[in-house]
Amino acid sequence: MTIPFDQLLPPPYVPDATPGASTLTPTPTPPVAIPFDQLIPPPYIPDATPASPTPTPTPPSTIPFGPPTLPPFVPGATATPTPTPPPTSRPSASLQEAQALARRAVVELKAGGNPWTGVAFNAQGEIITTSQDLGNAPLAEFRFADGTTGQAWARGRNDIVGLALLRPVGAARTYPFLPFASSPPAVNTAYGLVQYSGVAGAAPDLLDTAIIGARPALGGCSWLQIRASGSATANGAVMFTTSGEIQGIRMPSLFLLNSNVGNPGEVFACTAADIRTTIPLLRAGRSIINAPRDSCDVGTIPPFPIIYHGNLSVNGQAAPEDTRVYARLRATGRPDIWKSVRTNAAGQYTFPIAVCVSGYNGATIEFWSNAKKASATSDYNPTGGGARVELNLAF
Repeated sequence: MTIPFDQLLPPPYVPDATPGASTLTPTPTPPVAIPFDQLIPPPYIPDATPASPTPTPTPPSTIPFGPPTLPPFVPGATATPTPTPPPTSRPSASLQEAQALARRAVVELKAGGNPWTGVAFNAQGEIITTSQDLGNAPLAEFRFADGTTGQAWARGRNDIVGLALLRPVGAARTYPFLPFASSPPAVNTAYGLVQYSGVAGAAPDLLDTAIIGARPALGGCSWLQIRASGSATANGAVMFTTSGEIQGIRMPSLFLLNSNVGNPGEVFACTAADIRTTIPLLRAGRSIINAPRDSCDVGTIPPFPIIYHGNLSVNGQAAPEDTRVYARLRATGRPDIWKSVRTNAAGQYTFPIAVCVSGYNGATIEFWSNAKKASATSDYNPTGGGARVELNLAF
């Protein structure tokens, strides 16, 4: 009995005896036990796998969140705002200082009866200003706020750009001045405006202004539209920063109209950057003059000119060809009249002079060249048939 029972246990041999094996072999039992064992692990394995992903996201989330939050606190964002308030308390003091500097450096200019404004931009007293009010004159009278007066010669002039560079005539000395701004102009930023109103002996006026628009370069200048009244601002008025630097120069309304810039009543300034670019050319003696000719009185017949001629020397040497010579007519109670010619021969000049307006008979005629006045003068006495006057000029 024991032997046949052992033989019945191994399943491989049981299938050969199909009839008895089907009932005794409860094959269902082993299959049920084995698949059940296989089914039990799966429930535990998924539990392990979900558990592993969930912890993994958590560590990354804590790590990245750590570094970003640290930088804002490390630089000390609170420390940077604290220095900002002190500058806001300084503008009042710096603005007052800038106003004082601007008042000292600005000059009142007069030529041909026209008063306008200019500004010294270095200690040598070089003055930058608008050229329109020079008219035909190469020389202007200047006055600083401290009472310093003198004459300044137009070293260079460009009526297309509308600017002129003047140098004081006479012994060298030191002058108050304003430097040009190194920072670009900013729209909606407050600036100061300093100018002479034209009232005899008056101190320079101070106005508040701001840039309300900007236009690209036209005819050599980039234009800054400033908040100001055209009737209240003078030609050549200087726009300055709160640190006491030149940011622009107010251009004449007639010049802007002829240059097709803006509308009537709008006020524009040429930028400091463009002025700085123009100065070297003016220093080199560039002279582009579109000054109007003298107009005759209504009903006046133009007189025949007096023709001056003779030898022309500079520093004891014959003056070169193409030397520009100026004549200045000075009459009591009348604005000066300036005329000029260029010579067409070395050491010689010919200069026809005629004045269309009344009041200049007997006027003194001075001759100038390159900021020097000749010692020889003459009187303007026109005759019906004209005259030739020989007069040697030495500069």
